[in-house]
Amino acid sequence: MENAWRWFRRLPGWLQALAWLIAWPILGALYFWRSERPYGKAAAVLILIGGTAFYTLAGTSGSQSNPKAAATRPTPTPTDTATPESPSPTPLPSATETVEAPASETGNGCRSGDPLSNVYHPYRLTVISACKTVTGVVTIIRREDDGDVHFDLKLDAPYSSLINGRNDSGQHGYLVAEIVPADGPGCTVGKPPRTSIGTYDYGICTGTSVTTPRLGAHVSITGPYVLDRQHGWMEIHPVWRVNPLV
Repeated sequence: MENAWRWFRRLPGWLQALAWLIAWPILGALYFWRSERPYGKAAAVLILIGGTAFYTLAGTSGSQSNPKAAATRPTPTPTDTATPESPSPTPLPSATETVEAPASETGNGCRSGDPLSNVYHPYRLTVISACKTVTGVVTIIRREDDGDVHFDLKLDAPYSSLINGRNDSGQHGYLVAEIVPADGPGCTVGKPPRTSIGTYDYGICTGTSVTTPRLGAHVSITGPYVLDRQHGWMEIHPVWRVNPLV
Protein backbone atom coordinates (compact mmCIF):
# COMPACT_ATOMS: atom_id res chain seq x y z
CA MET A 1 0.00 0.00 0.00
CA GLU A 2 2.89 2.29 0.86
CA ASN A 3 4.47 1.56 -2.56
CA ALA A 4 1.18 2.40 -4.29
CA TRP A 5 0.98 5.69 -2.43
CA ARG A 6 4.53 6.60 -3.44
CA TRP A 7 3.73 5.73 -7.06
CA PHE A 8 0.63 7.92 -6.92
CA ARG A 9 2.63 10.86 -5.56
CA ARG A 10 5.03 10.61 -8.53
CA LEU A 11 2.17 11.31 -11.00
CA PRO A 12 1.79 14.82 -12.57
CA GLY A 13 -0.04 17.25 -10.30
CA TRP A 14 -3.11 17.66 -12.56
CA LEU A 15 -3.49 13.89 -12.86
CA GLN A 16 -3.18 13.48 -9.10
CA ALA A 17 -5.90 16.11 -8.61
CA LEU A 18 -8.22 14.42 -11.12
CA ALA A 19 -7.61 10.96 -9.70
CA TRP A 20 -8.03 12.23 -6.16
CA LEU A 21 -11.33 13.93 -7.05
CA ILE A 22 -12.67 10.75 -8.61
CA ALA A 23 -11.10 8.00 -6.52
CA TRP A 24 -10.20 9.58 -3.20
CA PRO A 25 -12.81 7.68 -1.20
CA ILE A 26 -11.57 4.34 -2.49
CA LEU A 27 -7.90 5.16 -2.21
CA GLY A 28 -8.28 6.74 1.19
CA ALA A 29 -10.36 3.83 2.46
CA LEU A 30 -7.82 1.29 1.21
CA TYR A 31 -4.96 3.24 2.76
CA PHE A 32 -6.50 3.39 6.20
CA TRP A 33 -7.90 -0.19 5.96
CA ARG A 34 -4.46 -1.65 5.23
CA SER A 35 -2.56 0.62 7.61
CA GLU A 36 -1.71 -0.22 11.19
CA ARG A 37 -2.96 3.13 12.47
CA PRO A 38 -5.35 3.11 15.43
CA TYR A 39 -8.94 3.17 14.29
CA GLY A 40 -7.76 2.77 10.67
CA LYS A 41 -10.69 0.58 9.63
CA ALA A 42 -13.19 2.99 11.22
CA ALA A 43 -11.57 5.85 9.28
CA ALA A 44 -11.84 3.82 6.05
CA VAL A 45 -15.56 3.27 6.58
CA LEU A 46 -16.15 6.97 7.32
CA ILE A 47 -14.24 7.96 4.16
CA LEU A 48 -16.38 5.64 2.02
CA ILE A 49 -19.58 7.00 3.56
CA GLY A 50 -18.39 10.60 3.07
CA GLY A 51 -17.41 9.96 -0.54
CA THR A 52 -20.76 8.38 -1.34
CA ALA A 53 -22.61 11.34 0.19
CA PHE A 54 -20.38 13.79 -1.70
CA TYR A 55 -21.07 12.23 -5.10
CA THR A 56 -24.78 11.92 -4.37
CA LEU A 57 -25.13 15.59 -3.46
CA ALA A 58 -22.95 16.68 -6.36
CA GLY A 59 -25.03 14.69 -8.84
CA THR A 60 -28.31 16.12 -7.53
CA SER A 61 -27.01 19.69 -7.67
CA GLY A 62 -25.64 19.20 -11.15
CA SER A 63 -28.91 17.89 -12.53
CA GLN A 64 -30.73 20.97 -11.23
CA SER A 65 -28.28 23.48 -12.69
CA ASN A 66 -27.38 21.64 -15.89
CA PRO A 67 -28.53 23.75 -18.86
CA LYS A 68 -28.89 20.67 -21.04
CA ALA A 69 -31.20 19.05 -18.52
CA ALA A 70 -33.25 22.24 -18.32
CA ALA A 71 -33.47 22.39 -22.09
CA THR A 72 -35.17 19.00 -22.19
CA ARG A 73 -38.05 20.19 -20.02
CA PRO A 74 -41.23 20.74 -22.03
CA THR A 75 -41.97 24.41 -22.56
CA PRO A 76 -45.58 25.59 -22.26
CA THR A 77 -47.34 26.12 -25.54
CA PRO A 78 -49.65 29.14 -26.08
CA THR A 79 -52.57 26.91 -25.17
CA ASP A 80 -51.02 25.95 -21.83
CA THR A 81 -51.24 29.43 -20.35
CA ALA A 82 -54.07 31.91 -20.41
CA THR A 83 -53.31 35.60 -20.91
CA PRO A 84 -55.50 37.77 -18.64
CA GLU A 85 -57.83 39.86 -20.67
CA SER A 86 -57.79 43.59 -20.02
CA PRO A 87 -61.10 45.20 -19.30
CA SER A 88 -62.95 45.95 -22.52
CA PRO A 89 -65.82 48.31 -23.34
CA THR A 90 -69.35 47.11 -23.96
CA PRO A 91 -69.29 44.74 -26.99
CA LEU A 92 -70.37 46.39 -30.22
CA PRO A 93 -73.06 44.73 -32.31
CA SER A 94 -71.80 43.40 -35.61
CA ALA A 95 -72.36 45.46 -38.72
CA THR A 96 -74.08 42.40 -40.18
CA GLU A 97 -76.57 42.15 -37.32
CA THR A 98 -80.11 41.49 -38.49
CA VAL A 99 -82.18 44.66 -38.72
CA GLU A 100 -85.81 44.69 -37.80
CA ALA A 101 -88.12 45.43 -40.74
CA PRO A 102 -89.51 48.98 -40.76
CA ALA A 103 -93.10 49.32 -39.67
CA SER A 104 -95.45 49.75 -42.62
CA GLU A 105 -97.74 52.15 -40.71
CA THR A 106 -97.09 55.87 -41.02
CA GLY A 107 -99.26 56.97 -38.12
CA ASN A 108 -96.73 55.80 -35.49
CA GLY A 109 -93.91 57.96 -36.85
CA CYS A 110 -92.01 55.09 -38.51
CA ARG A 111 -90.95 55.21 -42.16
CA SER A 112 -90.50 52.64 -44.88
CA GLY A 113 -87.33 52.39 -46.95
CA ASP A 114 -83.76 52.96 -45.83
CA PRO A 115 -83.80 53.94 -42.12
CA LEU A 116 -80.54 55.88 -42.58
CA SER A 117 -81.78 57.93 -45.52
CA ASN A 118 -80.56 61.57 -45.32
CA VAL A 119 -77.92 60.73 -42.72
CA TYR A 120 -74.48 61.91 -43.78
CA HIS A 121 -71.82 59.16 -43.72
CA PRO A 122 -74.38 56.46 -42.84
CA TYR A 123 -71.60 53.84 -42.65
CA ARG A 124 -70.85 55.21 -39.16
CA LEU A 125 -74.06 53.69 -37.84
CA THR A 126 -75.22 50.11 -37.34
CA VAL A 127 -79.01 49.78 -37.30
CA ILE A 128 -80.23 47.72 -34.35
CA SER A 129 -83.93 48.47 -34.81
CA ALA A 130 -85.28 50.23 -37.91
CA CYS A 131 -87.88 52.08 -35.85
CA LYS A 132 -88.21 52.52 -32.11
CA THR A 133 -90.11 54.92 -29.84
CA VAL A 134 -88.68 55.85 -26.43
CA THR A 135 -89.56 58.41 -23.76
CA GLY A 136 -87.45 60.53 -21.46
CA VAL A 137 -86.38 64.01 -20.38
CA VAL A 138 -84.26 66.27 -22.61
CA THR A 139 -81.04 67.07 -20.72
CA ILE A 140 -78.58 68.53 -23.25
CA ILE A 141 -79.10 70.29 -26.59
CA ARG A 142 -76.46 71.44 -29.05
CA ARG A 143 -76.25 72.14 -32.76
CA GLU A 144 -73.45 70.30 -34.49
CA ASP A 145 -71.25 71.81 -37.21
CA ASP A 146 -72.52 69.12 -39.59
CA GLY A 147 -76.08 70.51 -39.28
CA ASP A 148 -77.49 67.84 -36.97
CA VAL A 149 -79.32 68.89 -33.81
CA HIS A 150 -77.92 66.71 -31.02
CA PHE A 151 -79.85 66.27 -27.80
CA ASP A 152 -79.51 63.78 -24.96
CA LEU A 153 -82.42 61.98 -23.37
CA LYS A 154 -82.54 60.76 -19.79
CA LEU A 155 -84.60 57.68 -20.51
CA ASP A 156 -87.65 56.69 -18.50
CA ALA A 157 -87.24 53.46 -16.53
CA PRO A 158 -88.86 51.12 -19.12
CA TYR A 159 -86.16 52.10 -21.66
CA SER A 160 -83.11 52.29 -19.38
CA SER A 161 -81.61 49.12 -20.90
CA LEU A 162 -81.18 50.83 -24.28
CA ILE A 163 -77.94 52.55 -23.29
CA ASN A 164 -74.49 50.94 -23.01
CA GLY A 165 -71.25 51.64 -21.18
CA ARG A 166 -70.16 54.31 -23.64
CA ASN A 167 -73.41 56.21 -23.06
CA ASP A 168 -72.51 56.10 -19.36
CA SER A 169 -68.92 57.27 -19.77
CA GLY A 170 -69.32 59.61 -22.75
CA GLN A 171 -72.90 60.94 -22.47
CA HIS A 172 -73.55 61.03 -18.70
CA GLY A 173 -75.75 57.93 -18.96
CA TYR A 174 -78.12 59.49 -21.51
CA LEU A 175 -79.34 58.24 -24.90
CA VAL A 176 -78.15 60.35 -27.83
CA ALA A 177 -80.76 61.66 -30.31
CA GLU A 178 -80.04 63.52 -33.56
CA ILE A 179 -82.33 65.43 -35.90
CA VAL A 180 -80.82 65.64 -39.40
CA PRO A 181 -81.15 68.77 -41.61
CA ALA A 182 -83.44 66.99 -44.11
CA ASP A 183 -86.07 66.52 -41.37
CA GLY A 184 -85.69 69.94 -39.77
CA PRO A 185 -88.02 72.91 -40.30
CA GLY A 186 -87.48 75.57 -42.97
CA CYS A 187 -86.21 73.48 -45.87
CA THR A 188 -87.93 73.05 -49.24
CA VAL A 189 -89.43 69.62 -49.85
CA GLY A 190 -87.55 67.74 -52.57
CA LYS A 191 -84.50 70.02 -52.36
CA PRO A 192 -81.25 69.60 -50.46
CA PRO A 193 -81.72 71.12 -46.98
CA ARG A 194 -78.32 72.82 -47.22
CA THR A 195 -75.34 72.97 -49.52
CA SER A 196 -73.08 69.95 -49.32
CA ILE A 197 -69.66 70.60 -47.81
CA GLY A 198 -66.77 68.29 -48.63
CA THR A 199 -67.96 64.72 -48.18
CA TYR A 200 -71.14 65.72 -46.30
CA ASP A 201 -74.32 64.90 -48.23
CA TYR A 202 -77.40 66.13 -46.37
CA GLY A 203 -79.95 64.29 -48.53
CA ILE A 204 -83.31 65.70 -49.61
CA CYS A 205 -85.75 67.71 -47.49
CA THR A 206 -88.66 65.55 -46.31
CA GLY A 207 -90.90 68.35 -45.08
CA THR A 208 -91.35 66.60 -41.73
CA SER A 209 -90.26 69.74 -39.84
CA VAL A 210 -89.13 67.90 -36.71
CA THR A 211 -88.90 70.60 -34.05
CA THR A 212 -86.10 70.61 -31.51
CA PRO A 213 -87.57 69.93 -28.04
CA ARG A 214 -86.93 72.37 -25.23
CA LEU A 215 -84.43 71.63 -22.48
CA GLY A 216 -86.06 69.73 -19.60
CA ALA A 217 -89.10 68.68 -21.66
CA HIS A 218 -90.56 65.20 -21.17
CA VAL A 219 -90.95 63.81 -24.68
CA SER A 220 -91.34 60.69 -26.78
CA ILE A 221 -89.13 60.35 -29.84
CA THR A 222 -89.27 57.95 -32.75
CA GLY A 223 -86.58 56.87 -35.20
CA PRO A 224 -83.99 54.19 -35.94
CA TYR A 225 -82.21 52.80 -32.88
CA VAL A 226 -78.57 52.59 -33.89
CA LEU A 227 -75.04 52.06 -32.63
CA ASP A 228 -72.66 54.90 -33.46
CA ARG A 229 -69.60 52.78 -34.22
CA GLN A 230 -67.33 55.81 -34.27
CA HIS A 231 -68.09 56.71 -30.65
CA GLY A 232 -69.46 53.39 -29.35
CA TRP A 233 -72.73 54.69 -27.88
CA MET A 234 -76.38 54.09 -28.72
CA GLU A 235 -78.60 56.65 -30.47
CA ILE A 236 -81.95 57.39 -32.06
CA HIS A 237 -80.62 58.70 -35.35
CA PRO A 238 -82.28 60.25 -37.26
CA VAL A 239 -85.17 61.40 -35.06
CA TRP A 240 -88.30 61.22 -37.21
CA ARG A 241 -90.79 62.50 -34.67
CA VAL A 242 -90.79 64.37 -31.33
CA ASN A 243 -93.97 64.45 -29.24
CA PRO A 244 -94.22 66.37 -25.94
CA LEU A 245 -95.62 64.44 -22.99
CA VAL A 246 -97.59 65.83 -20.05
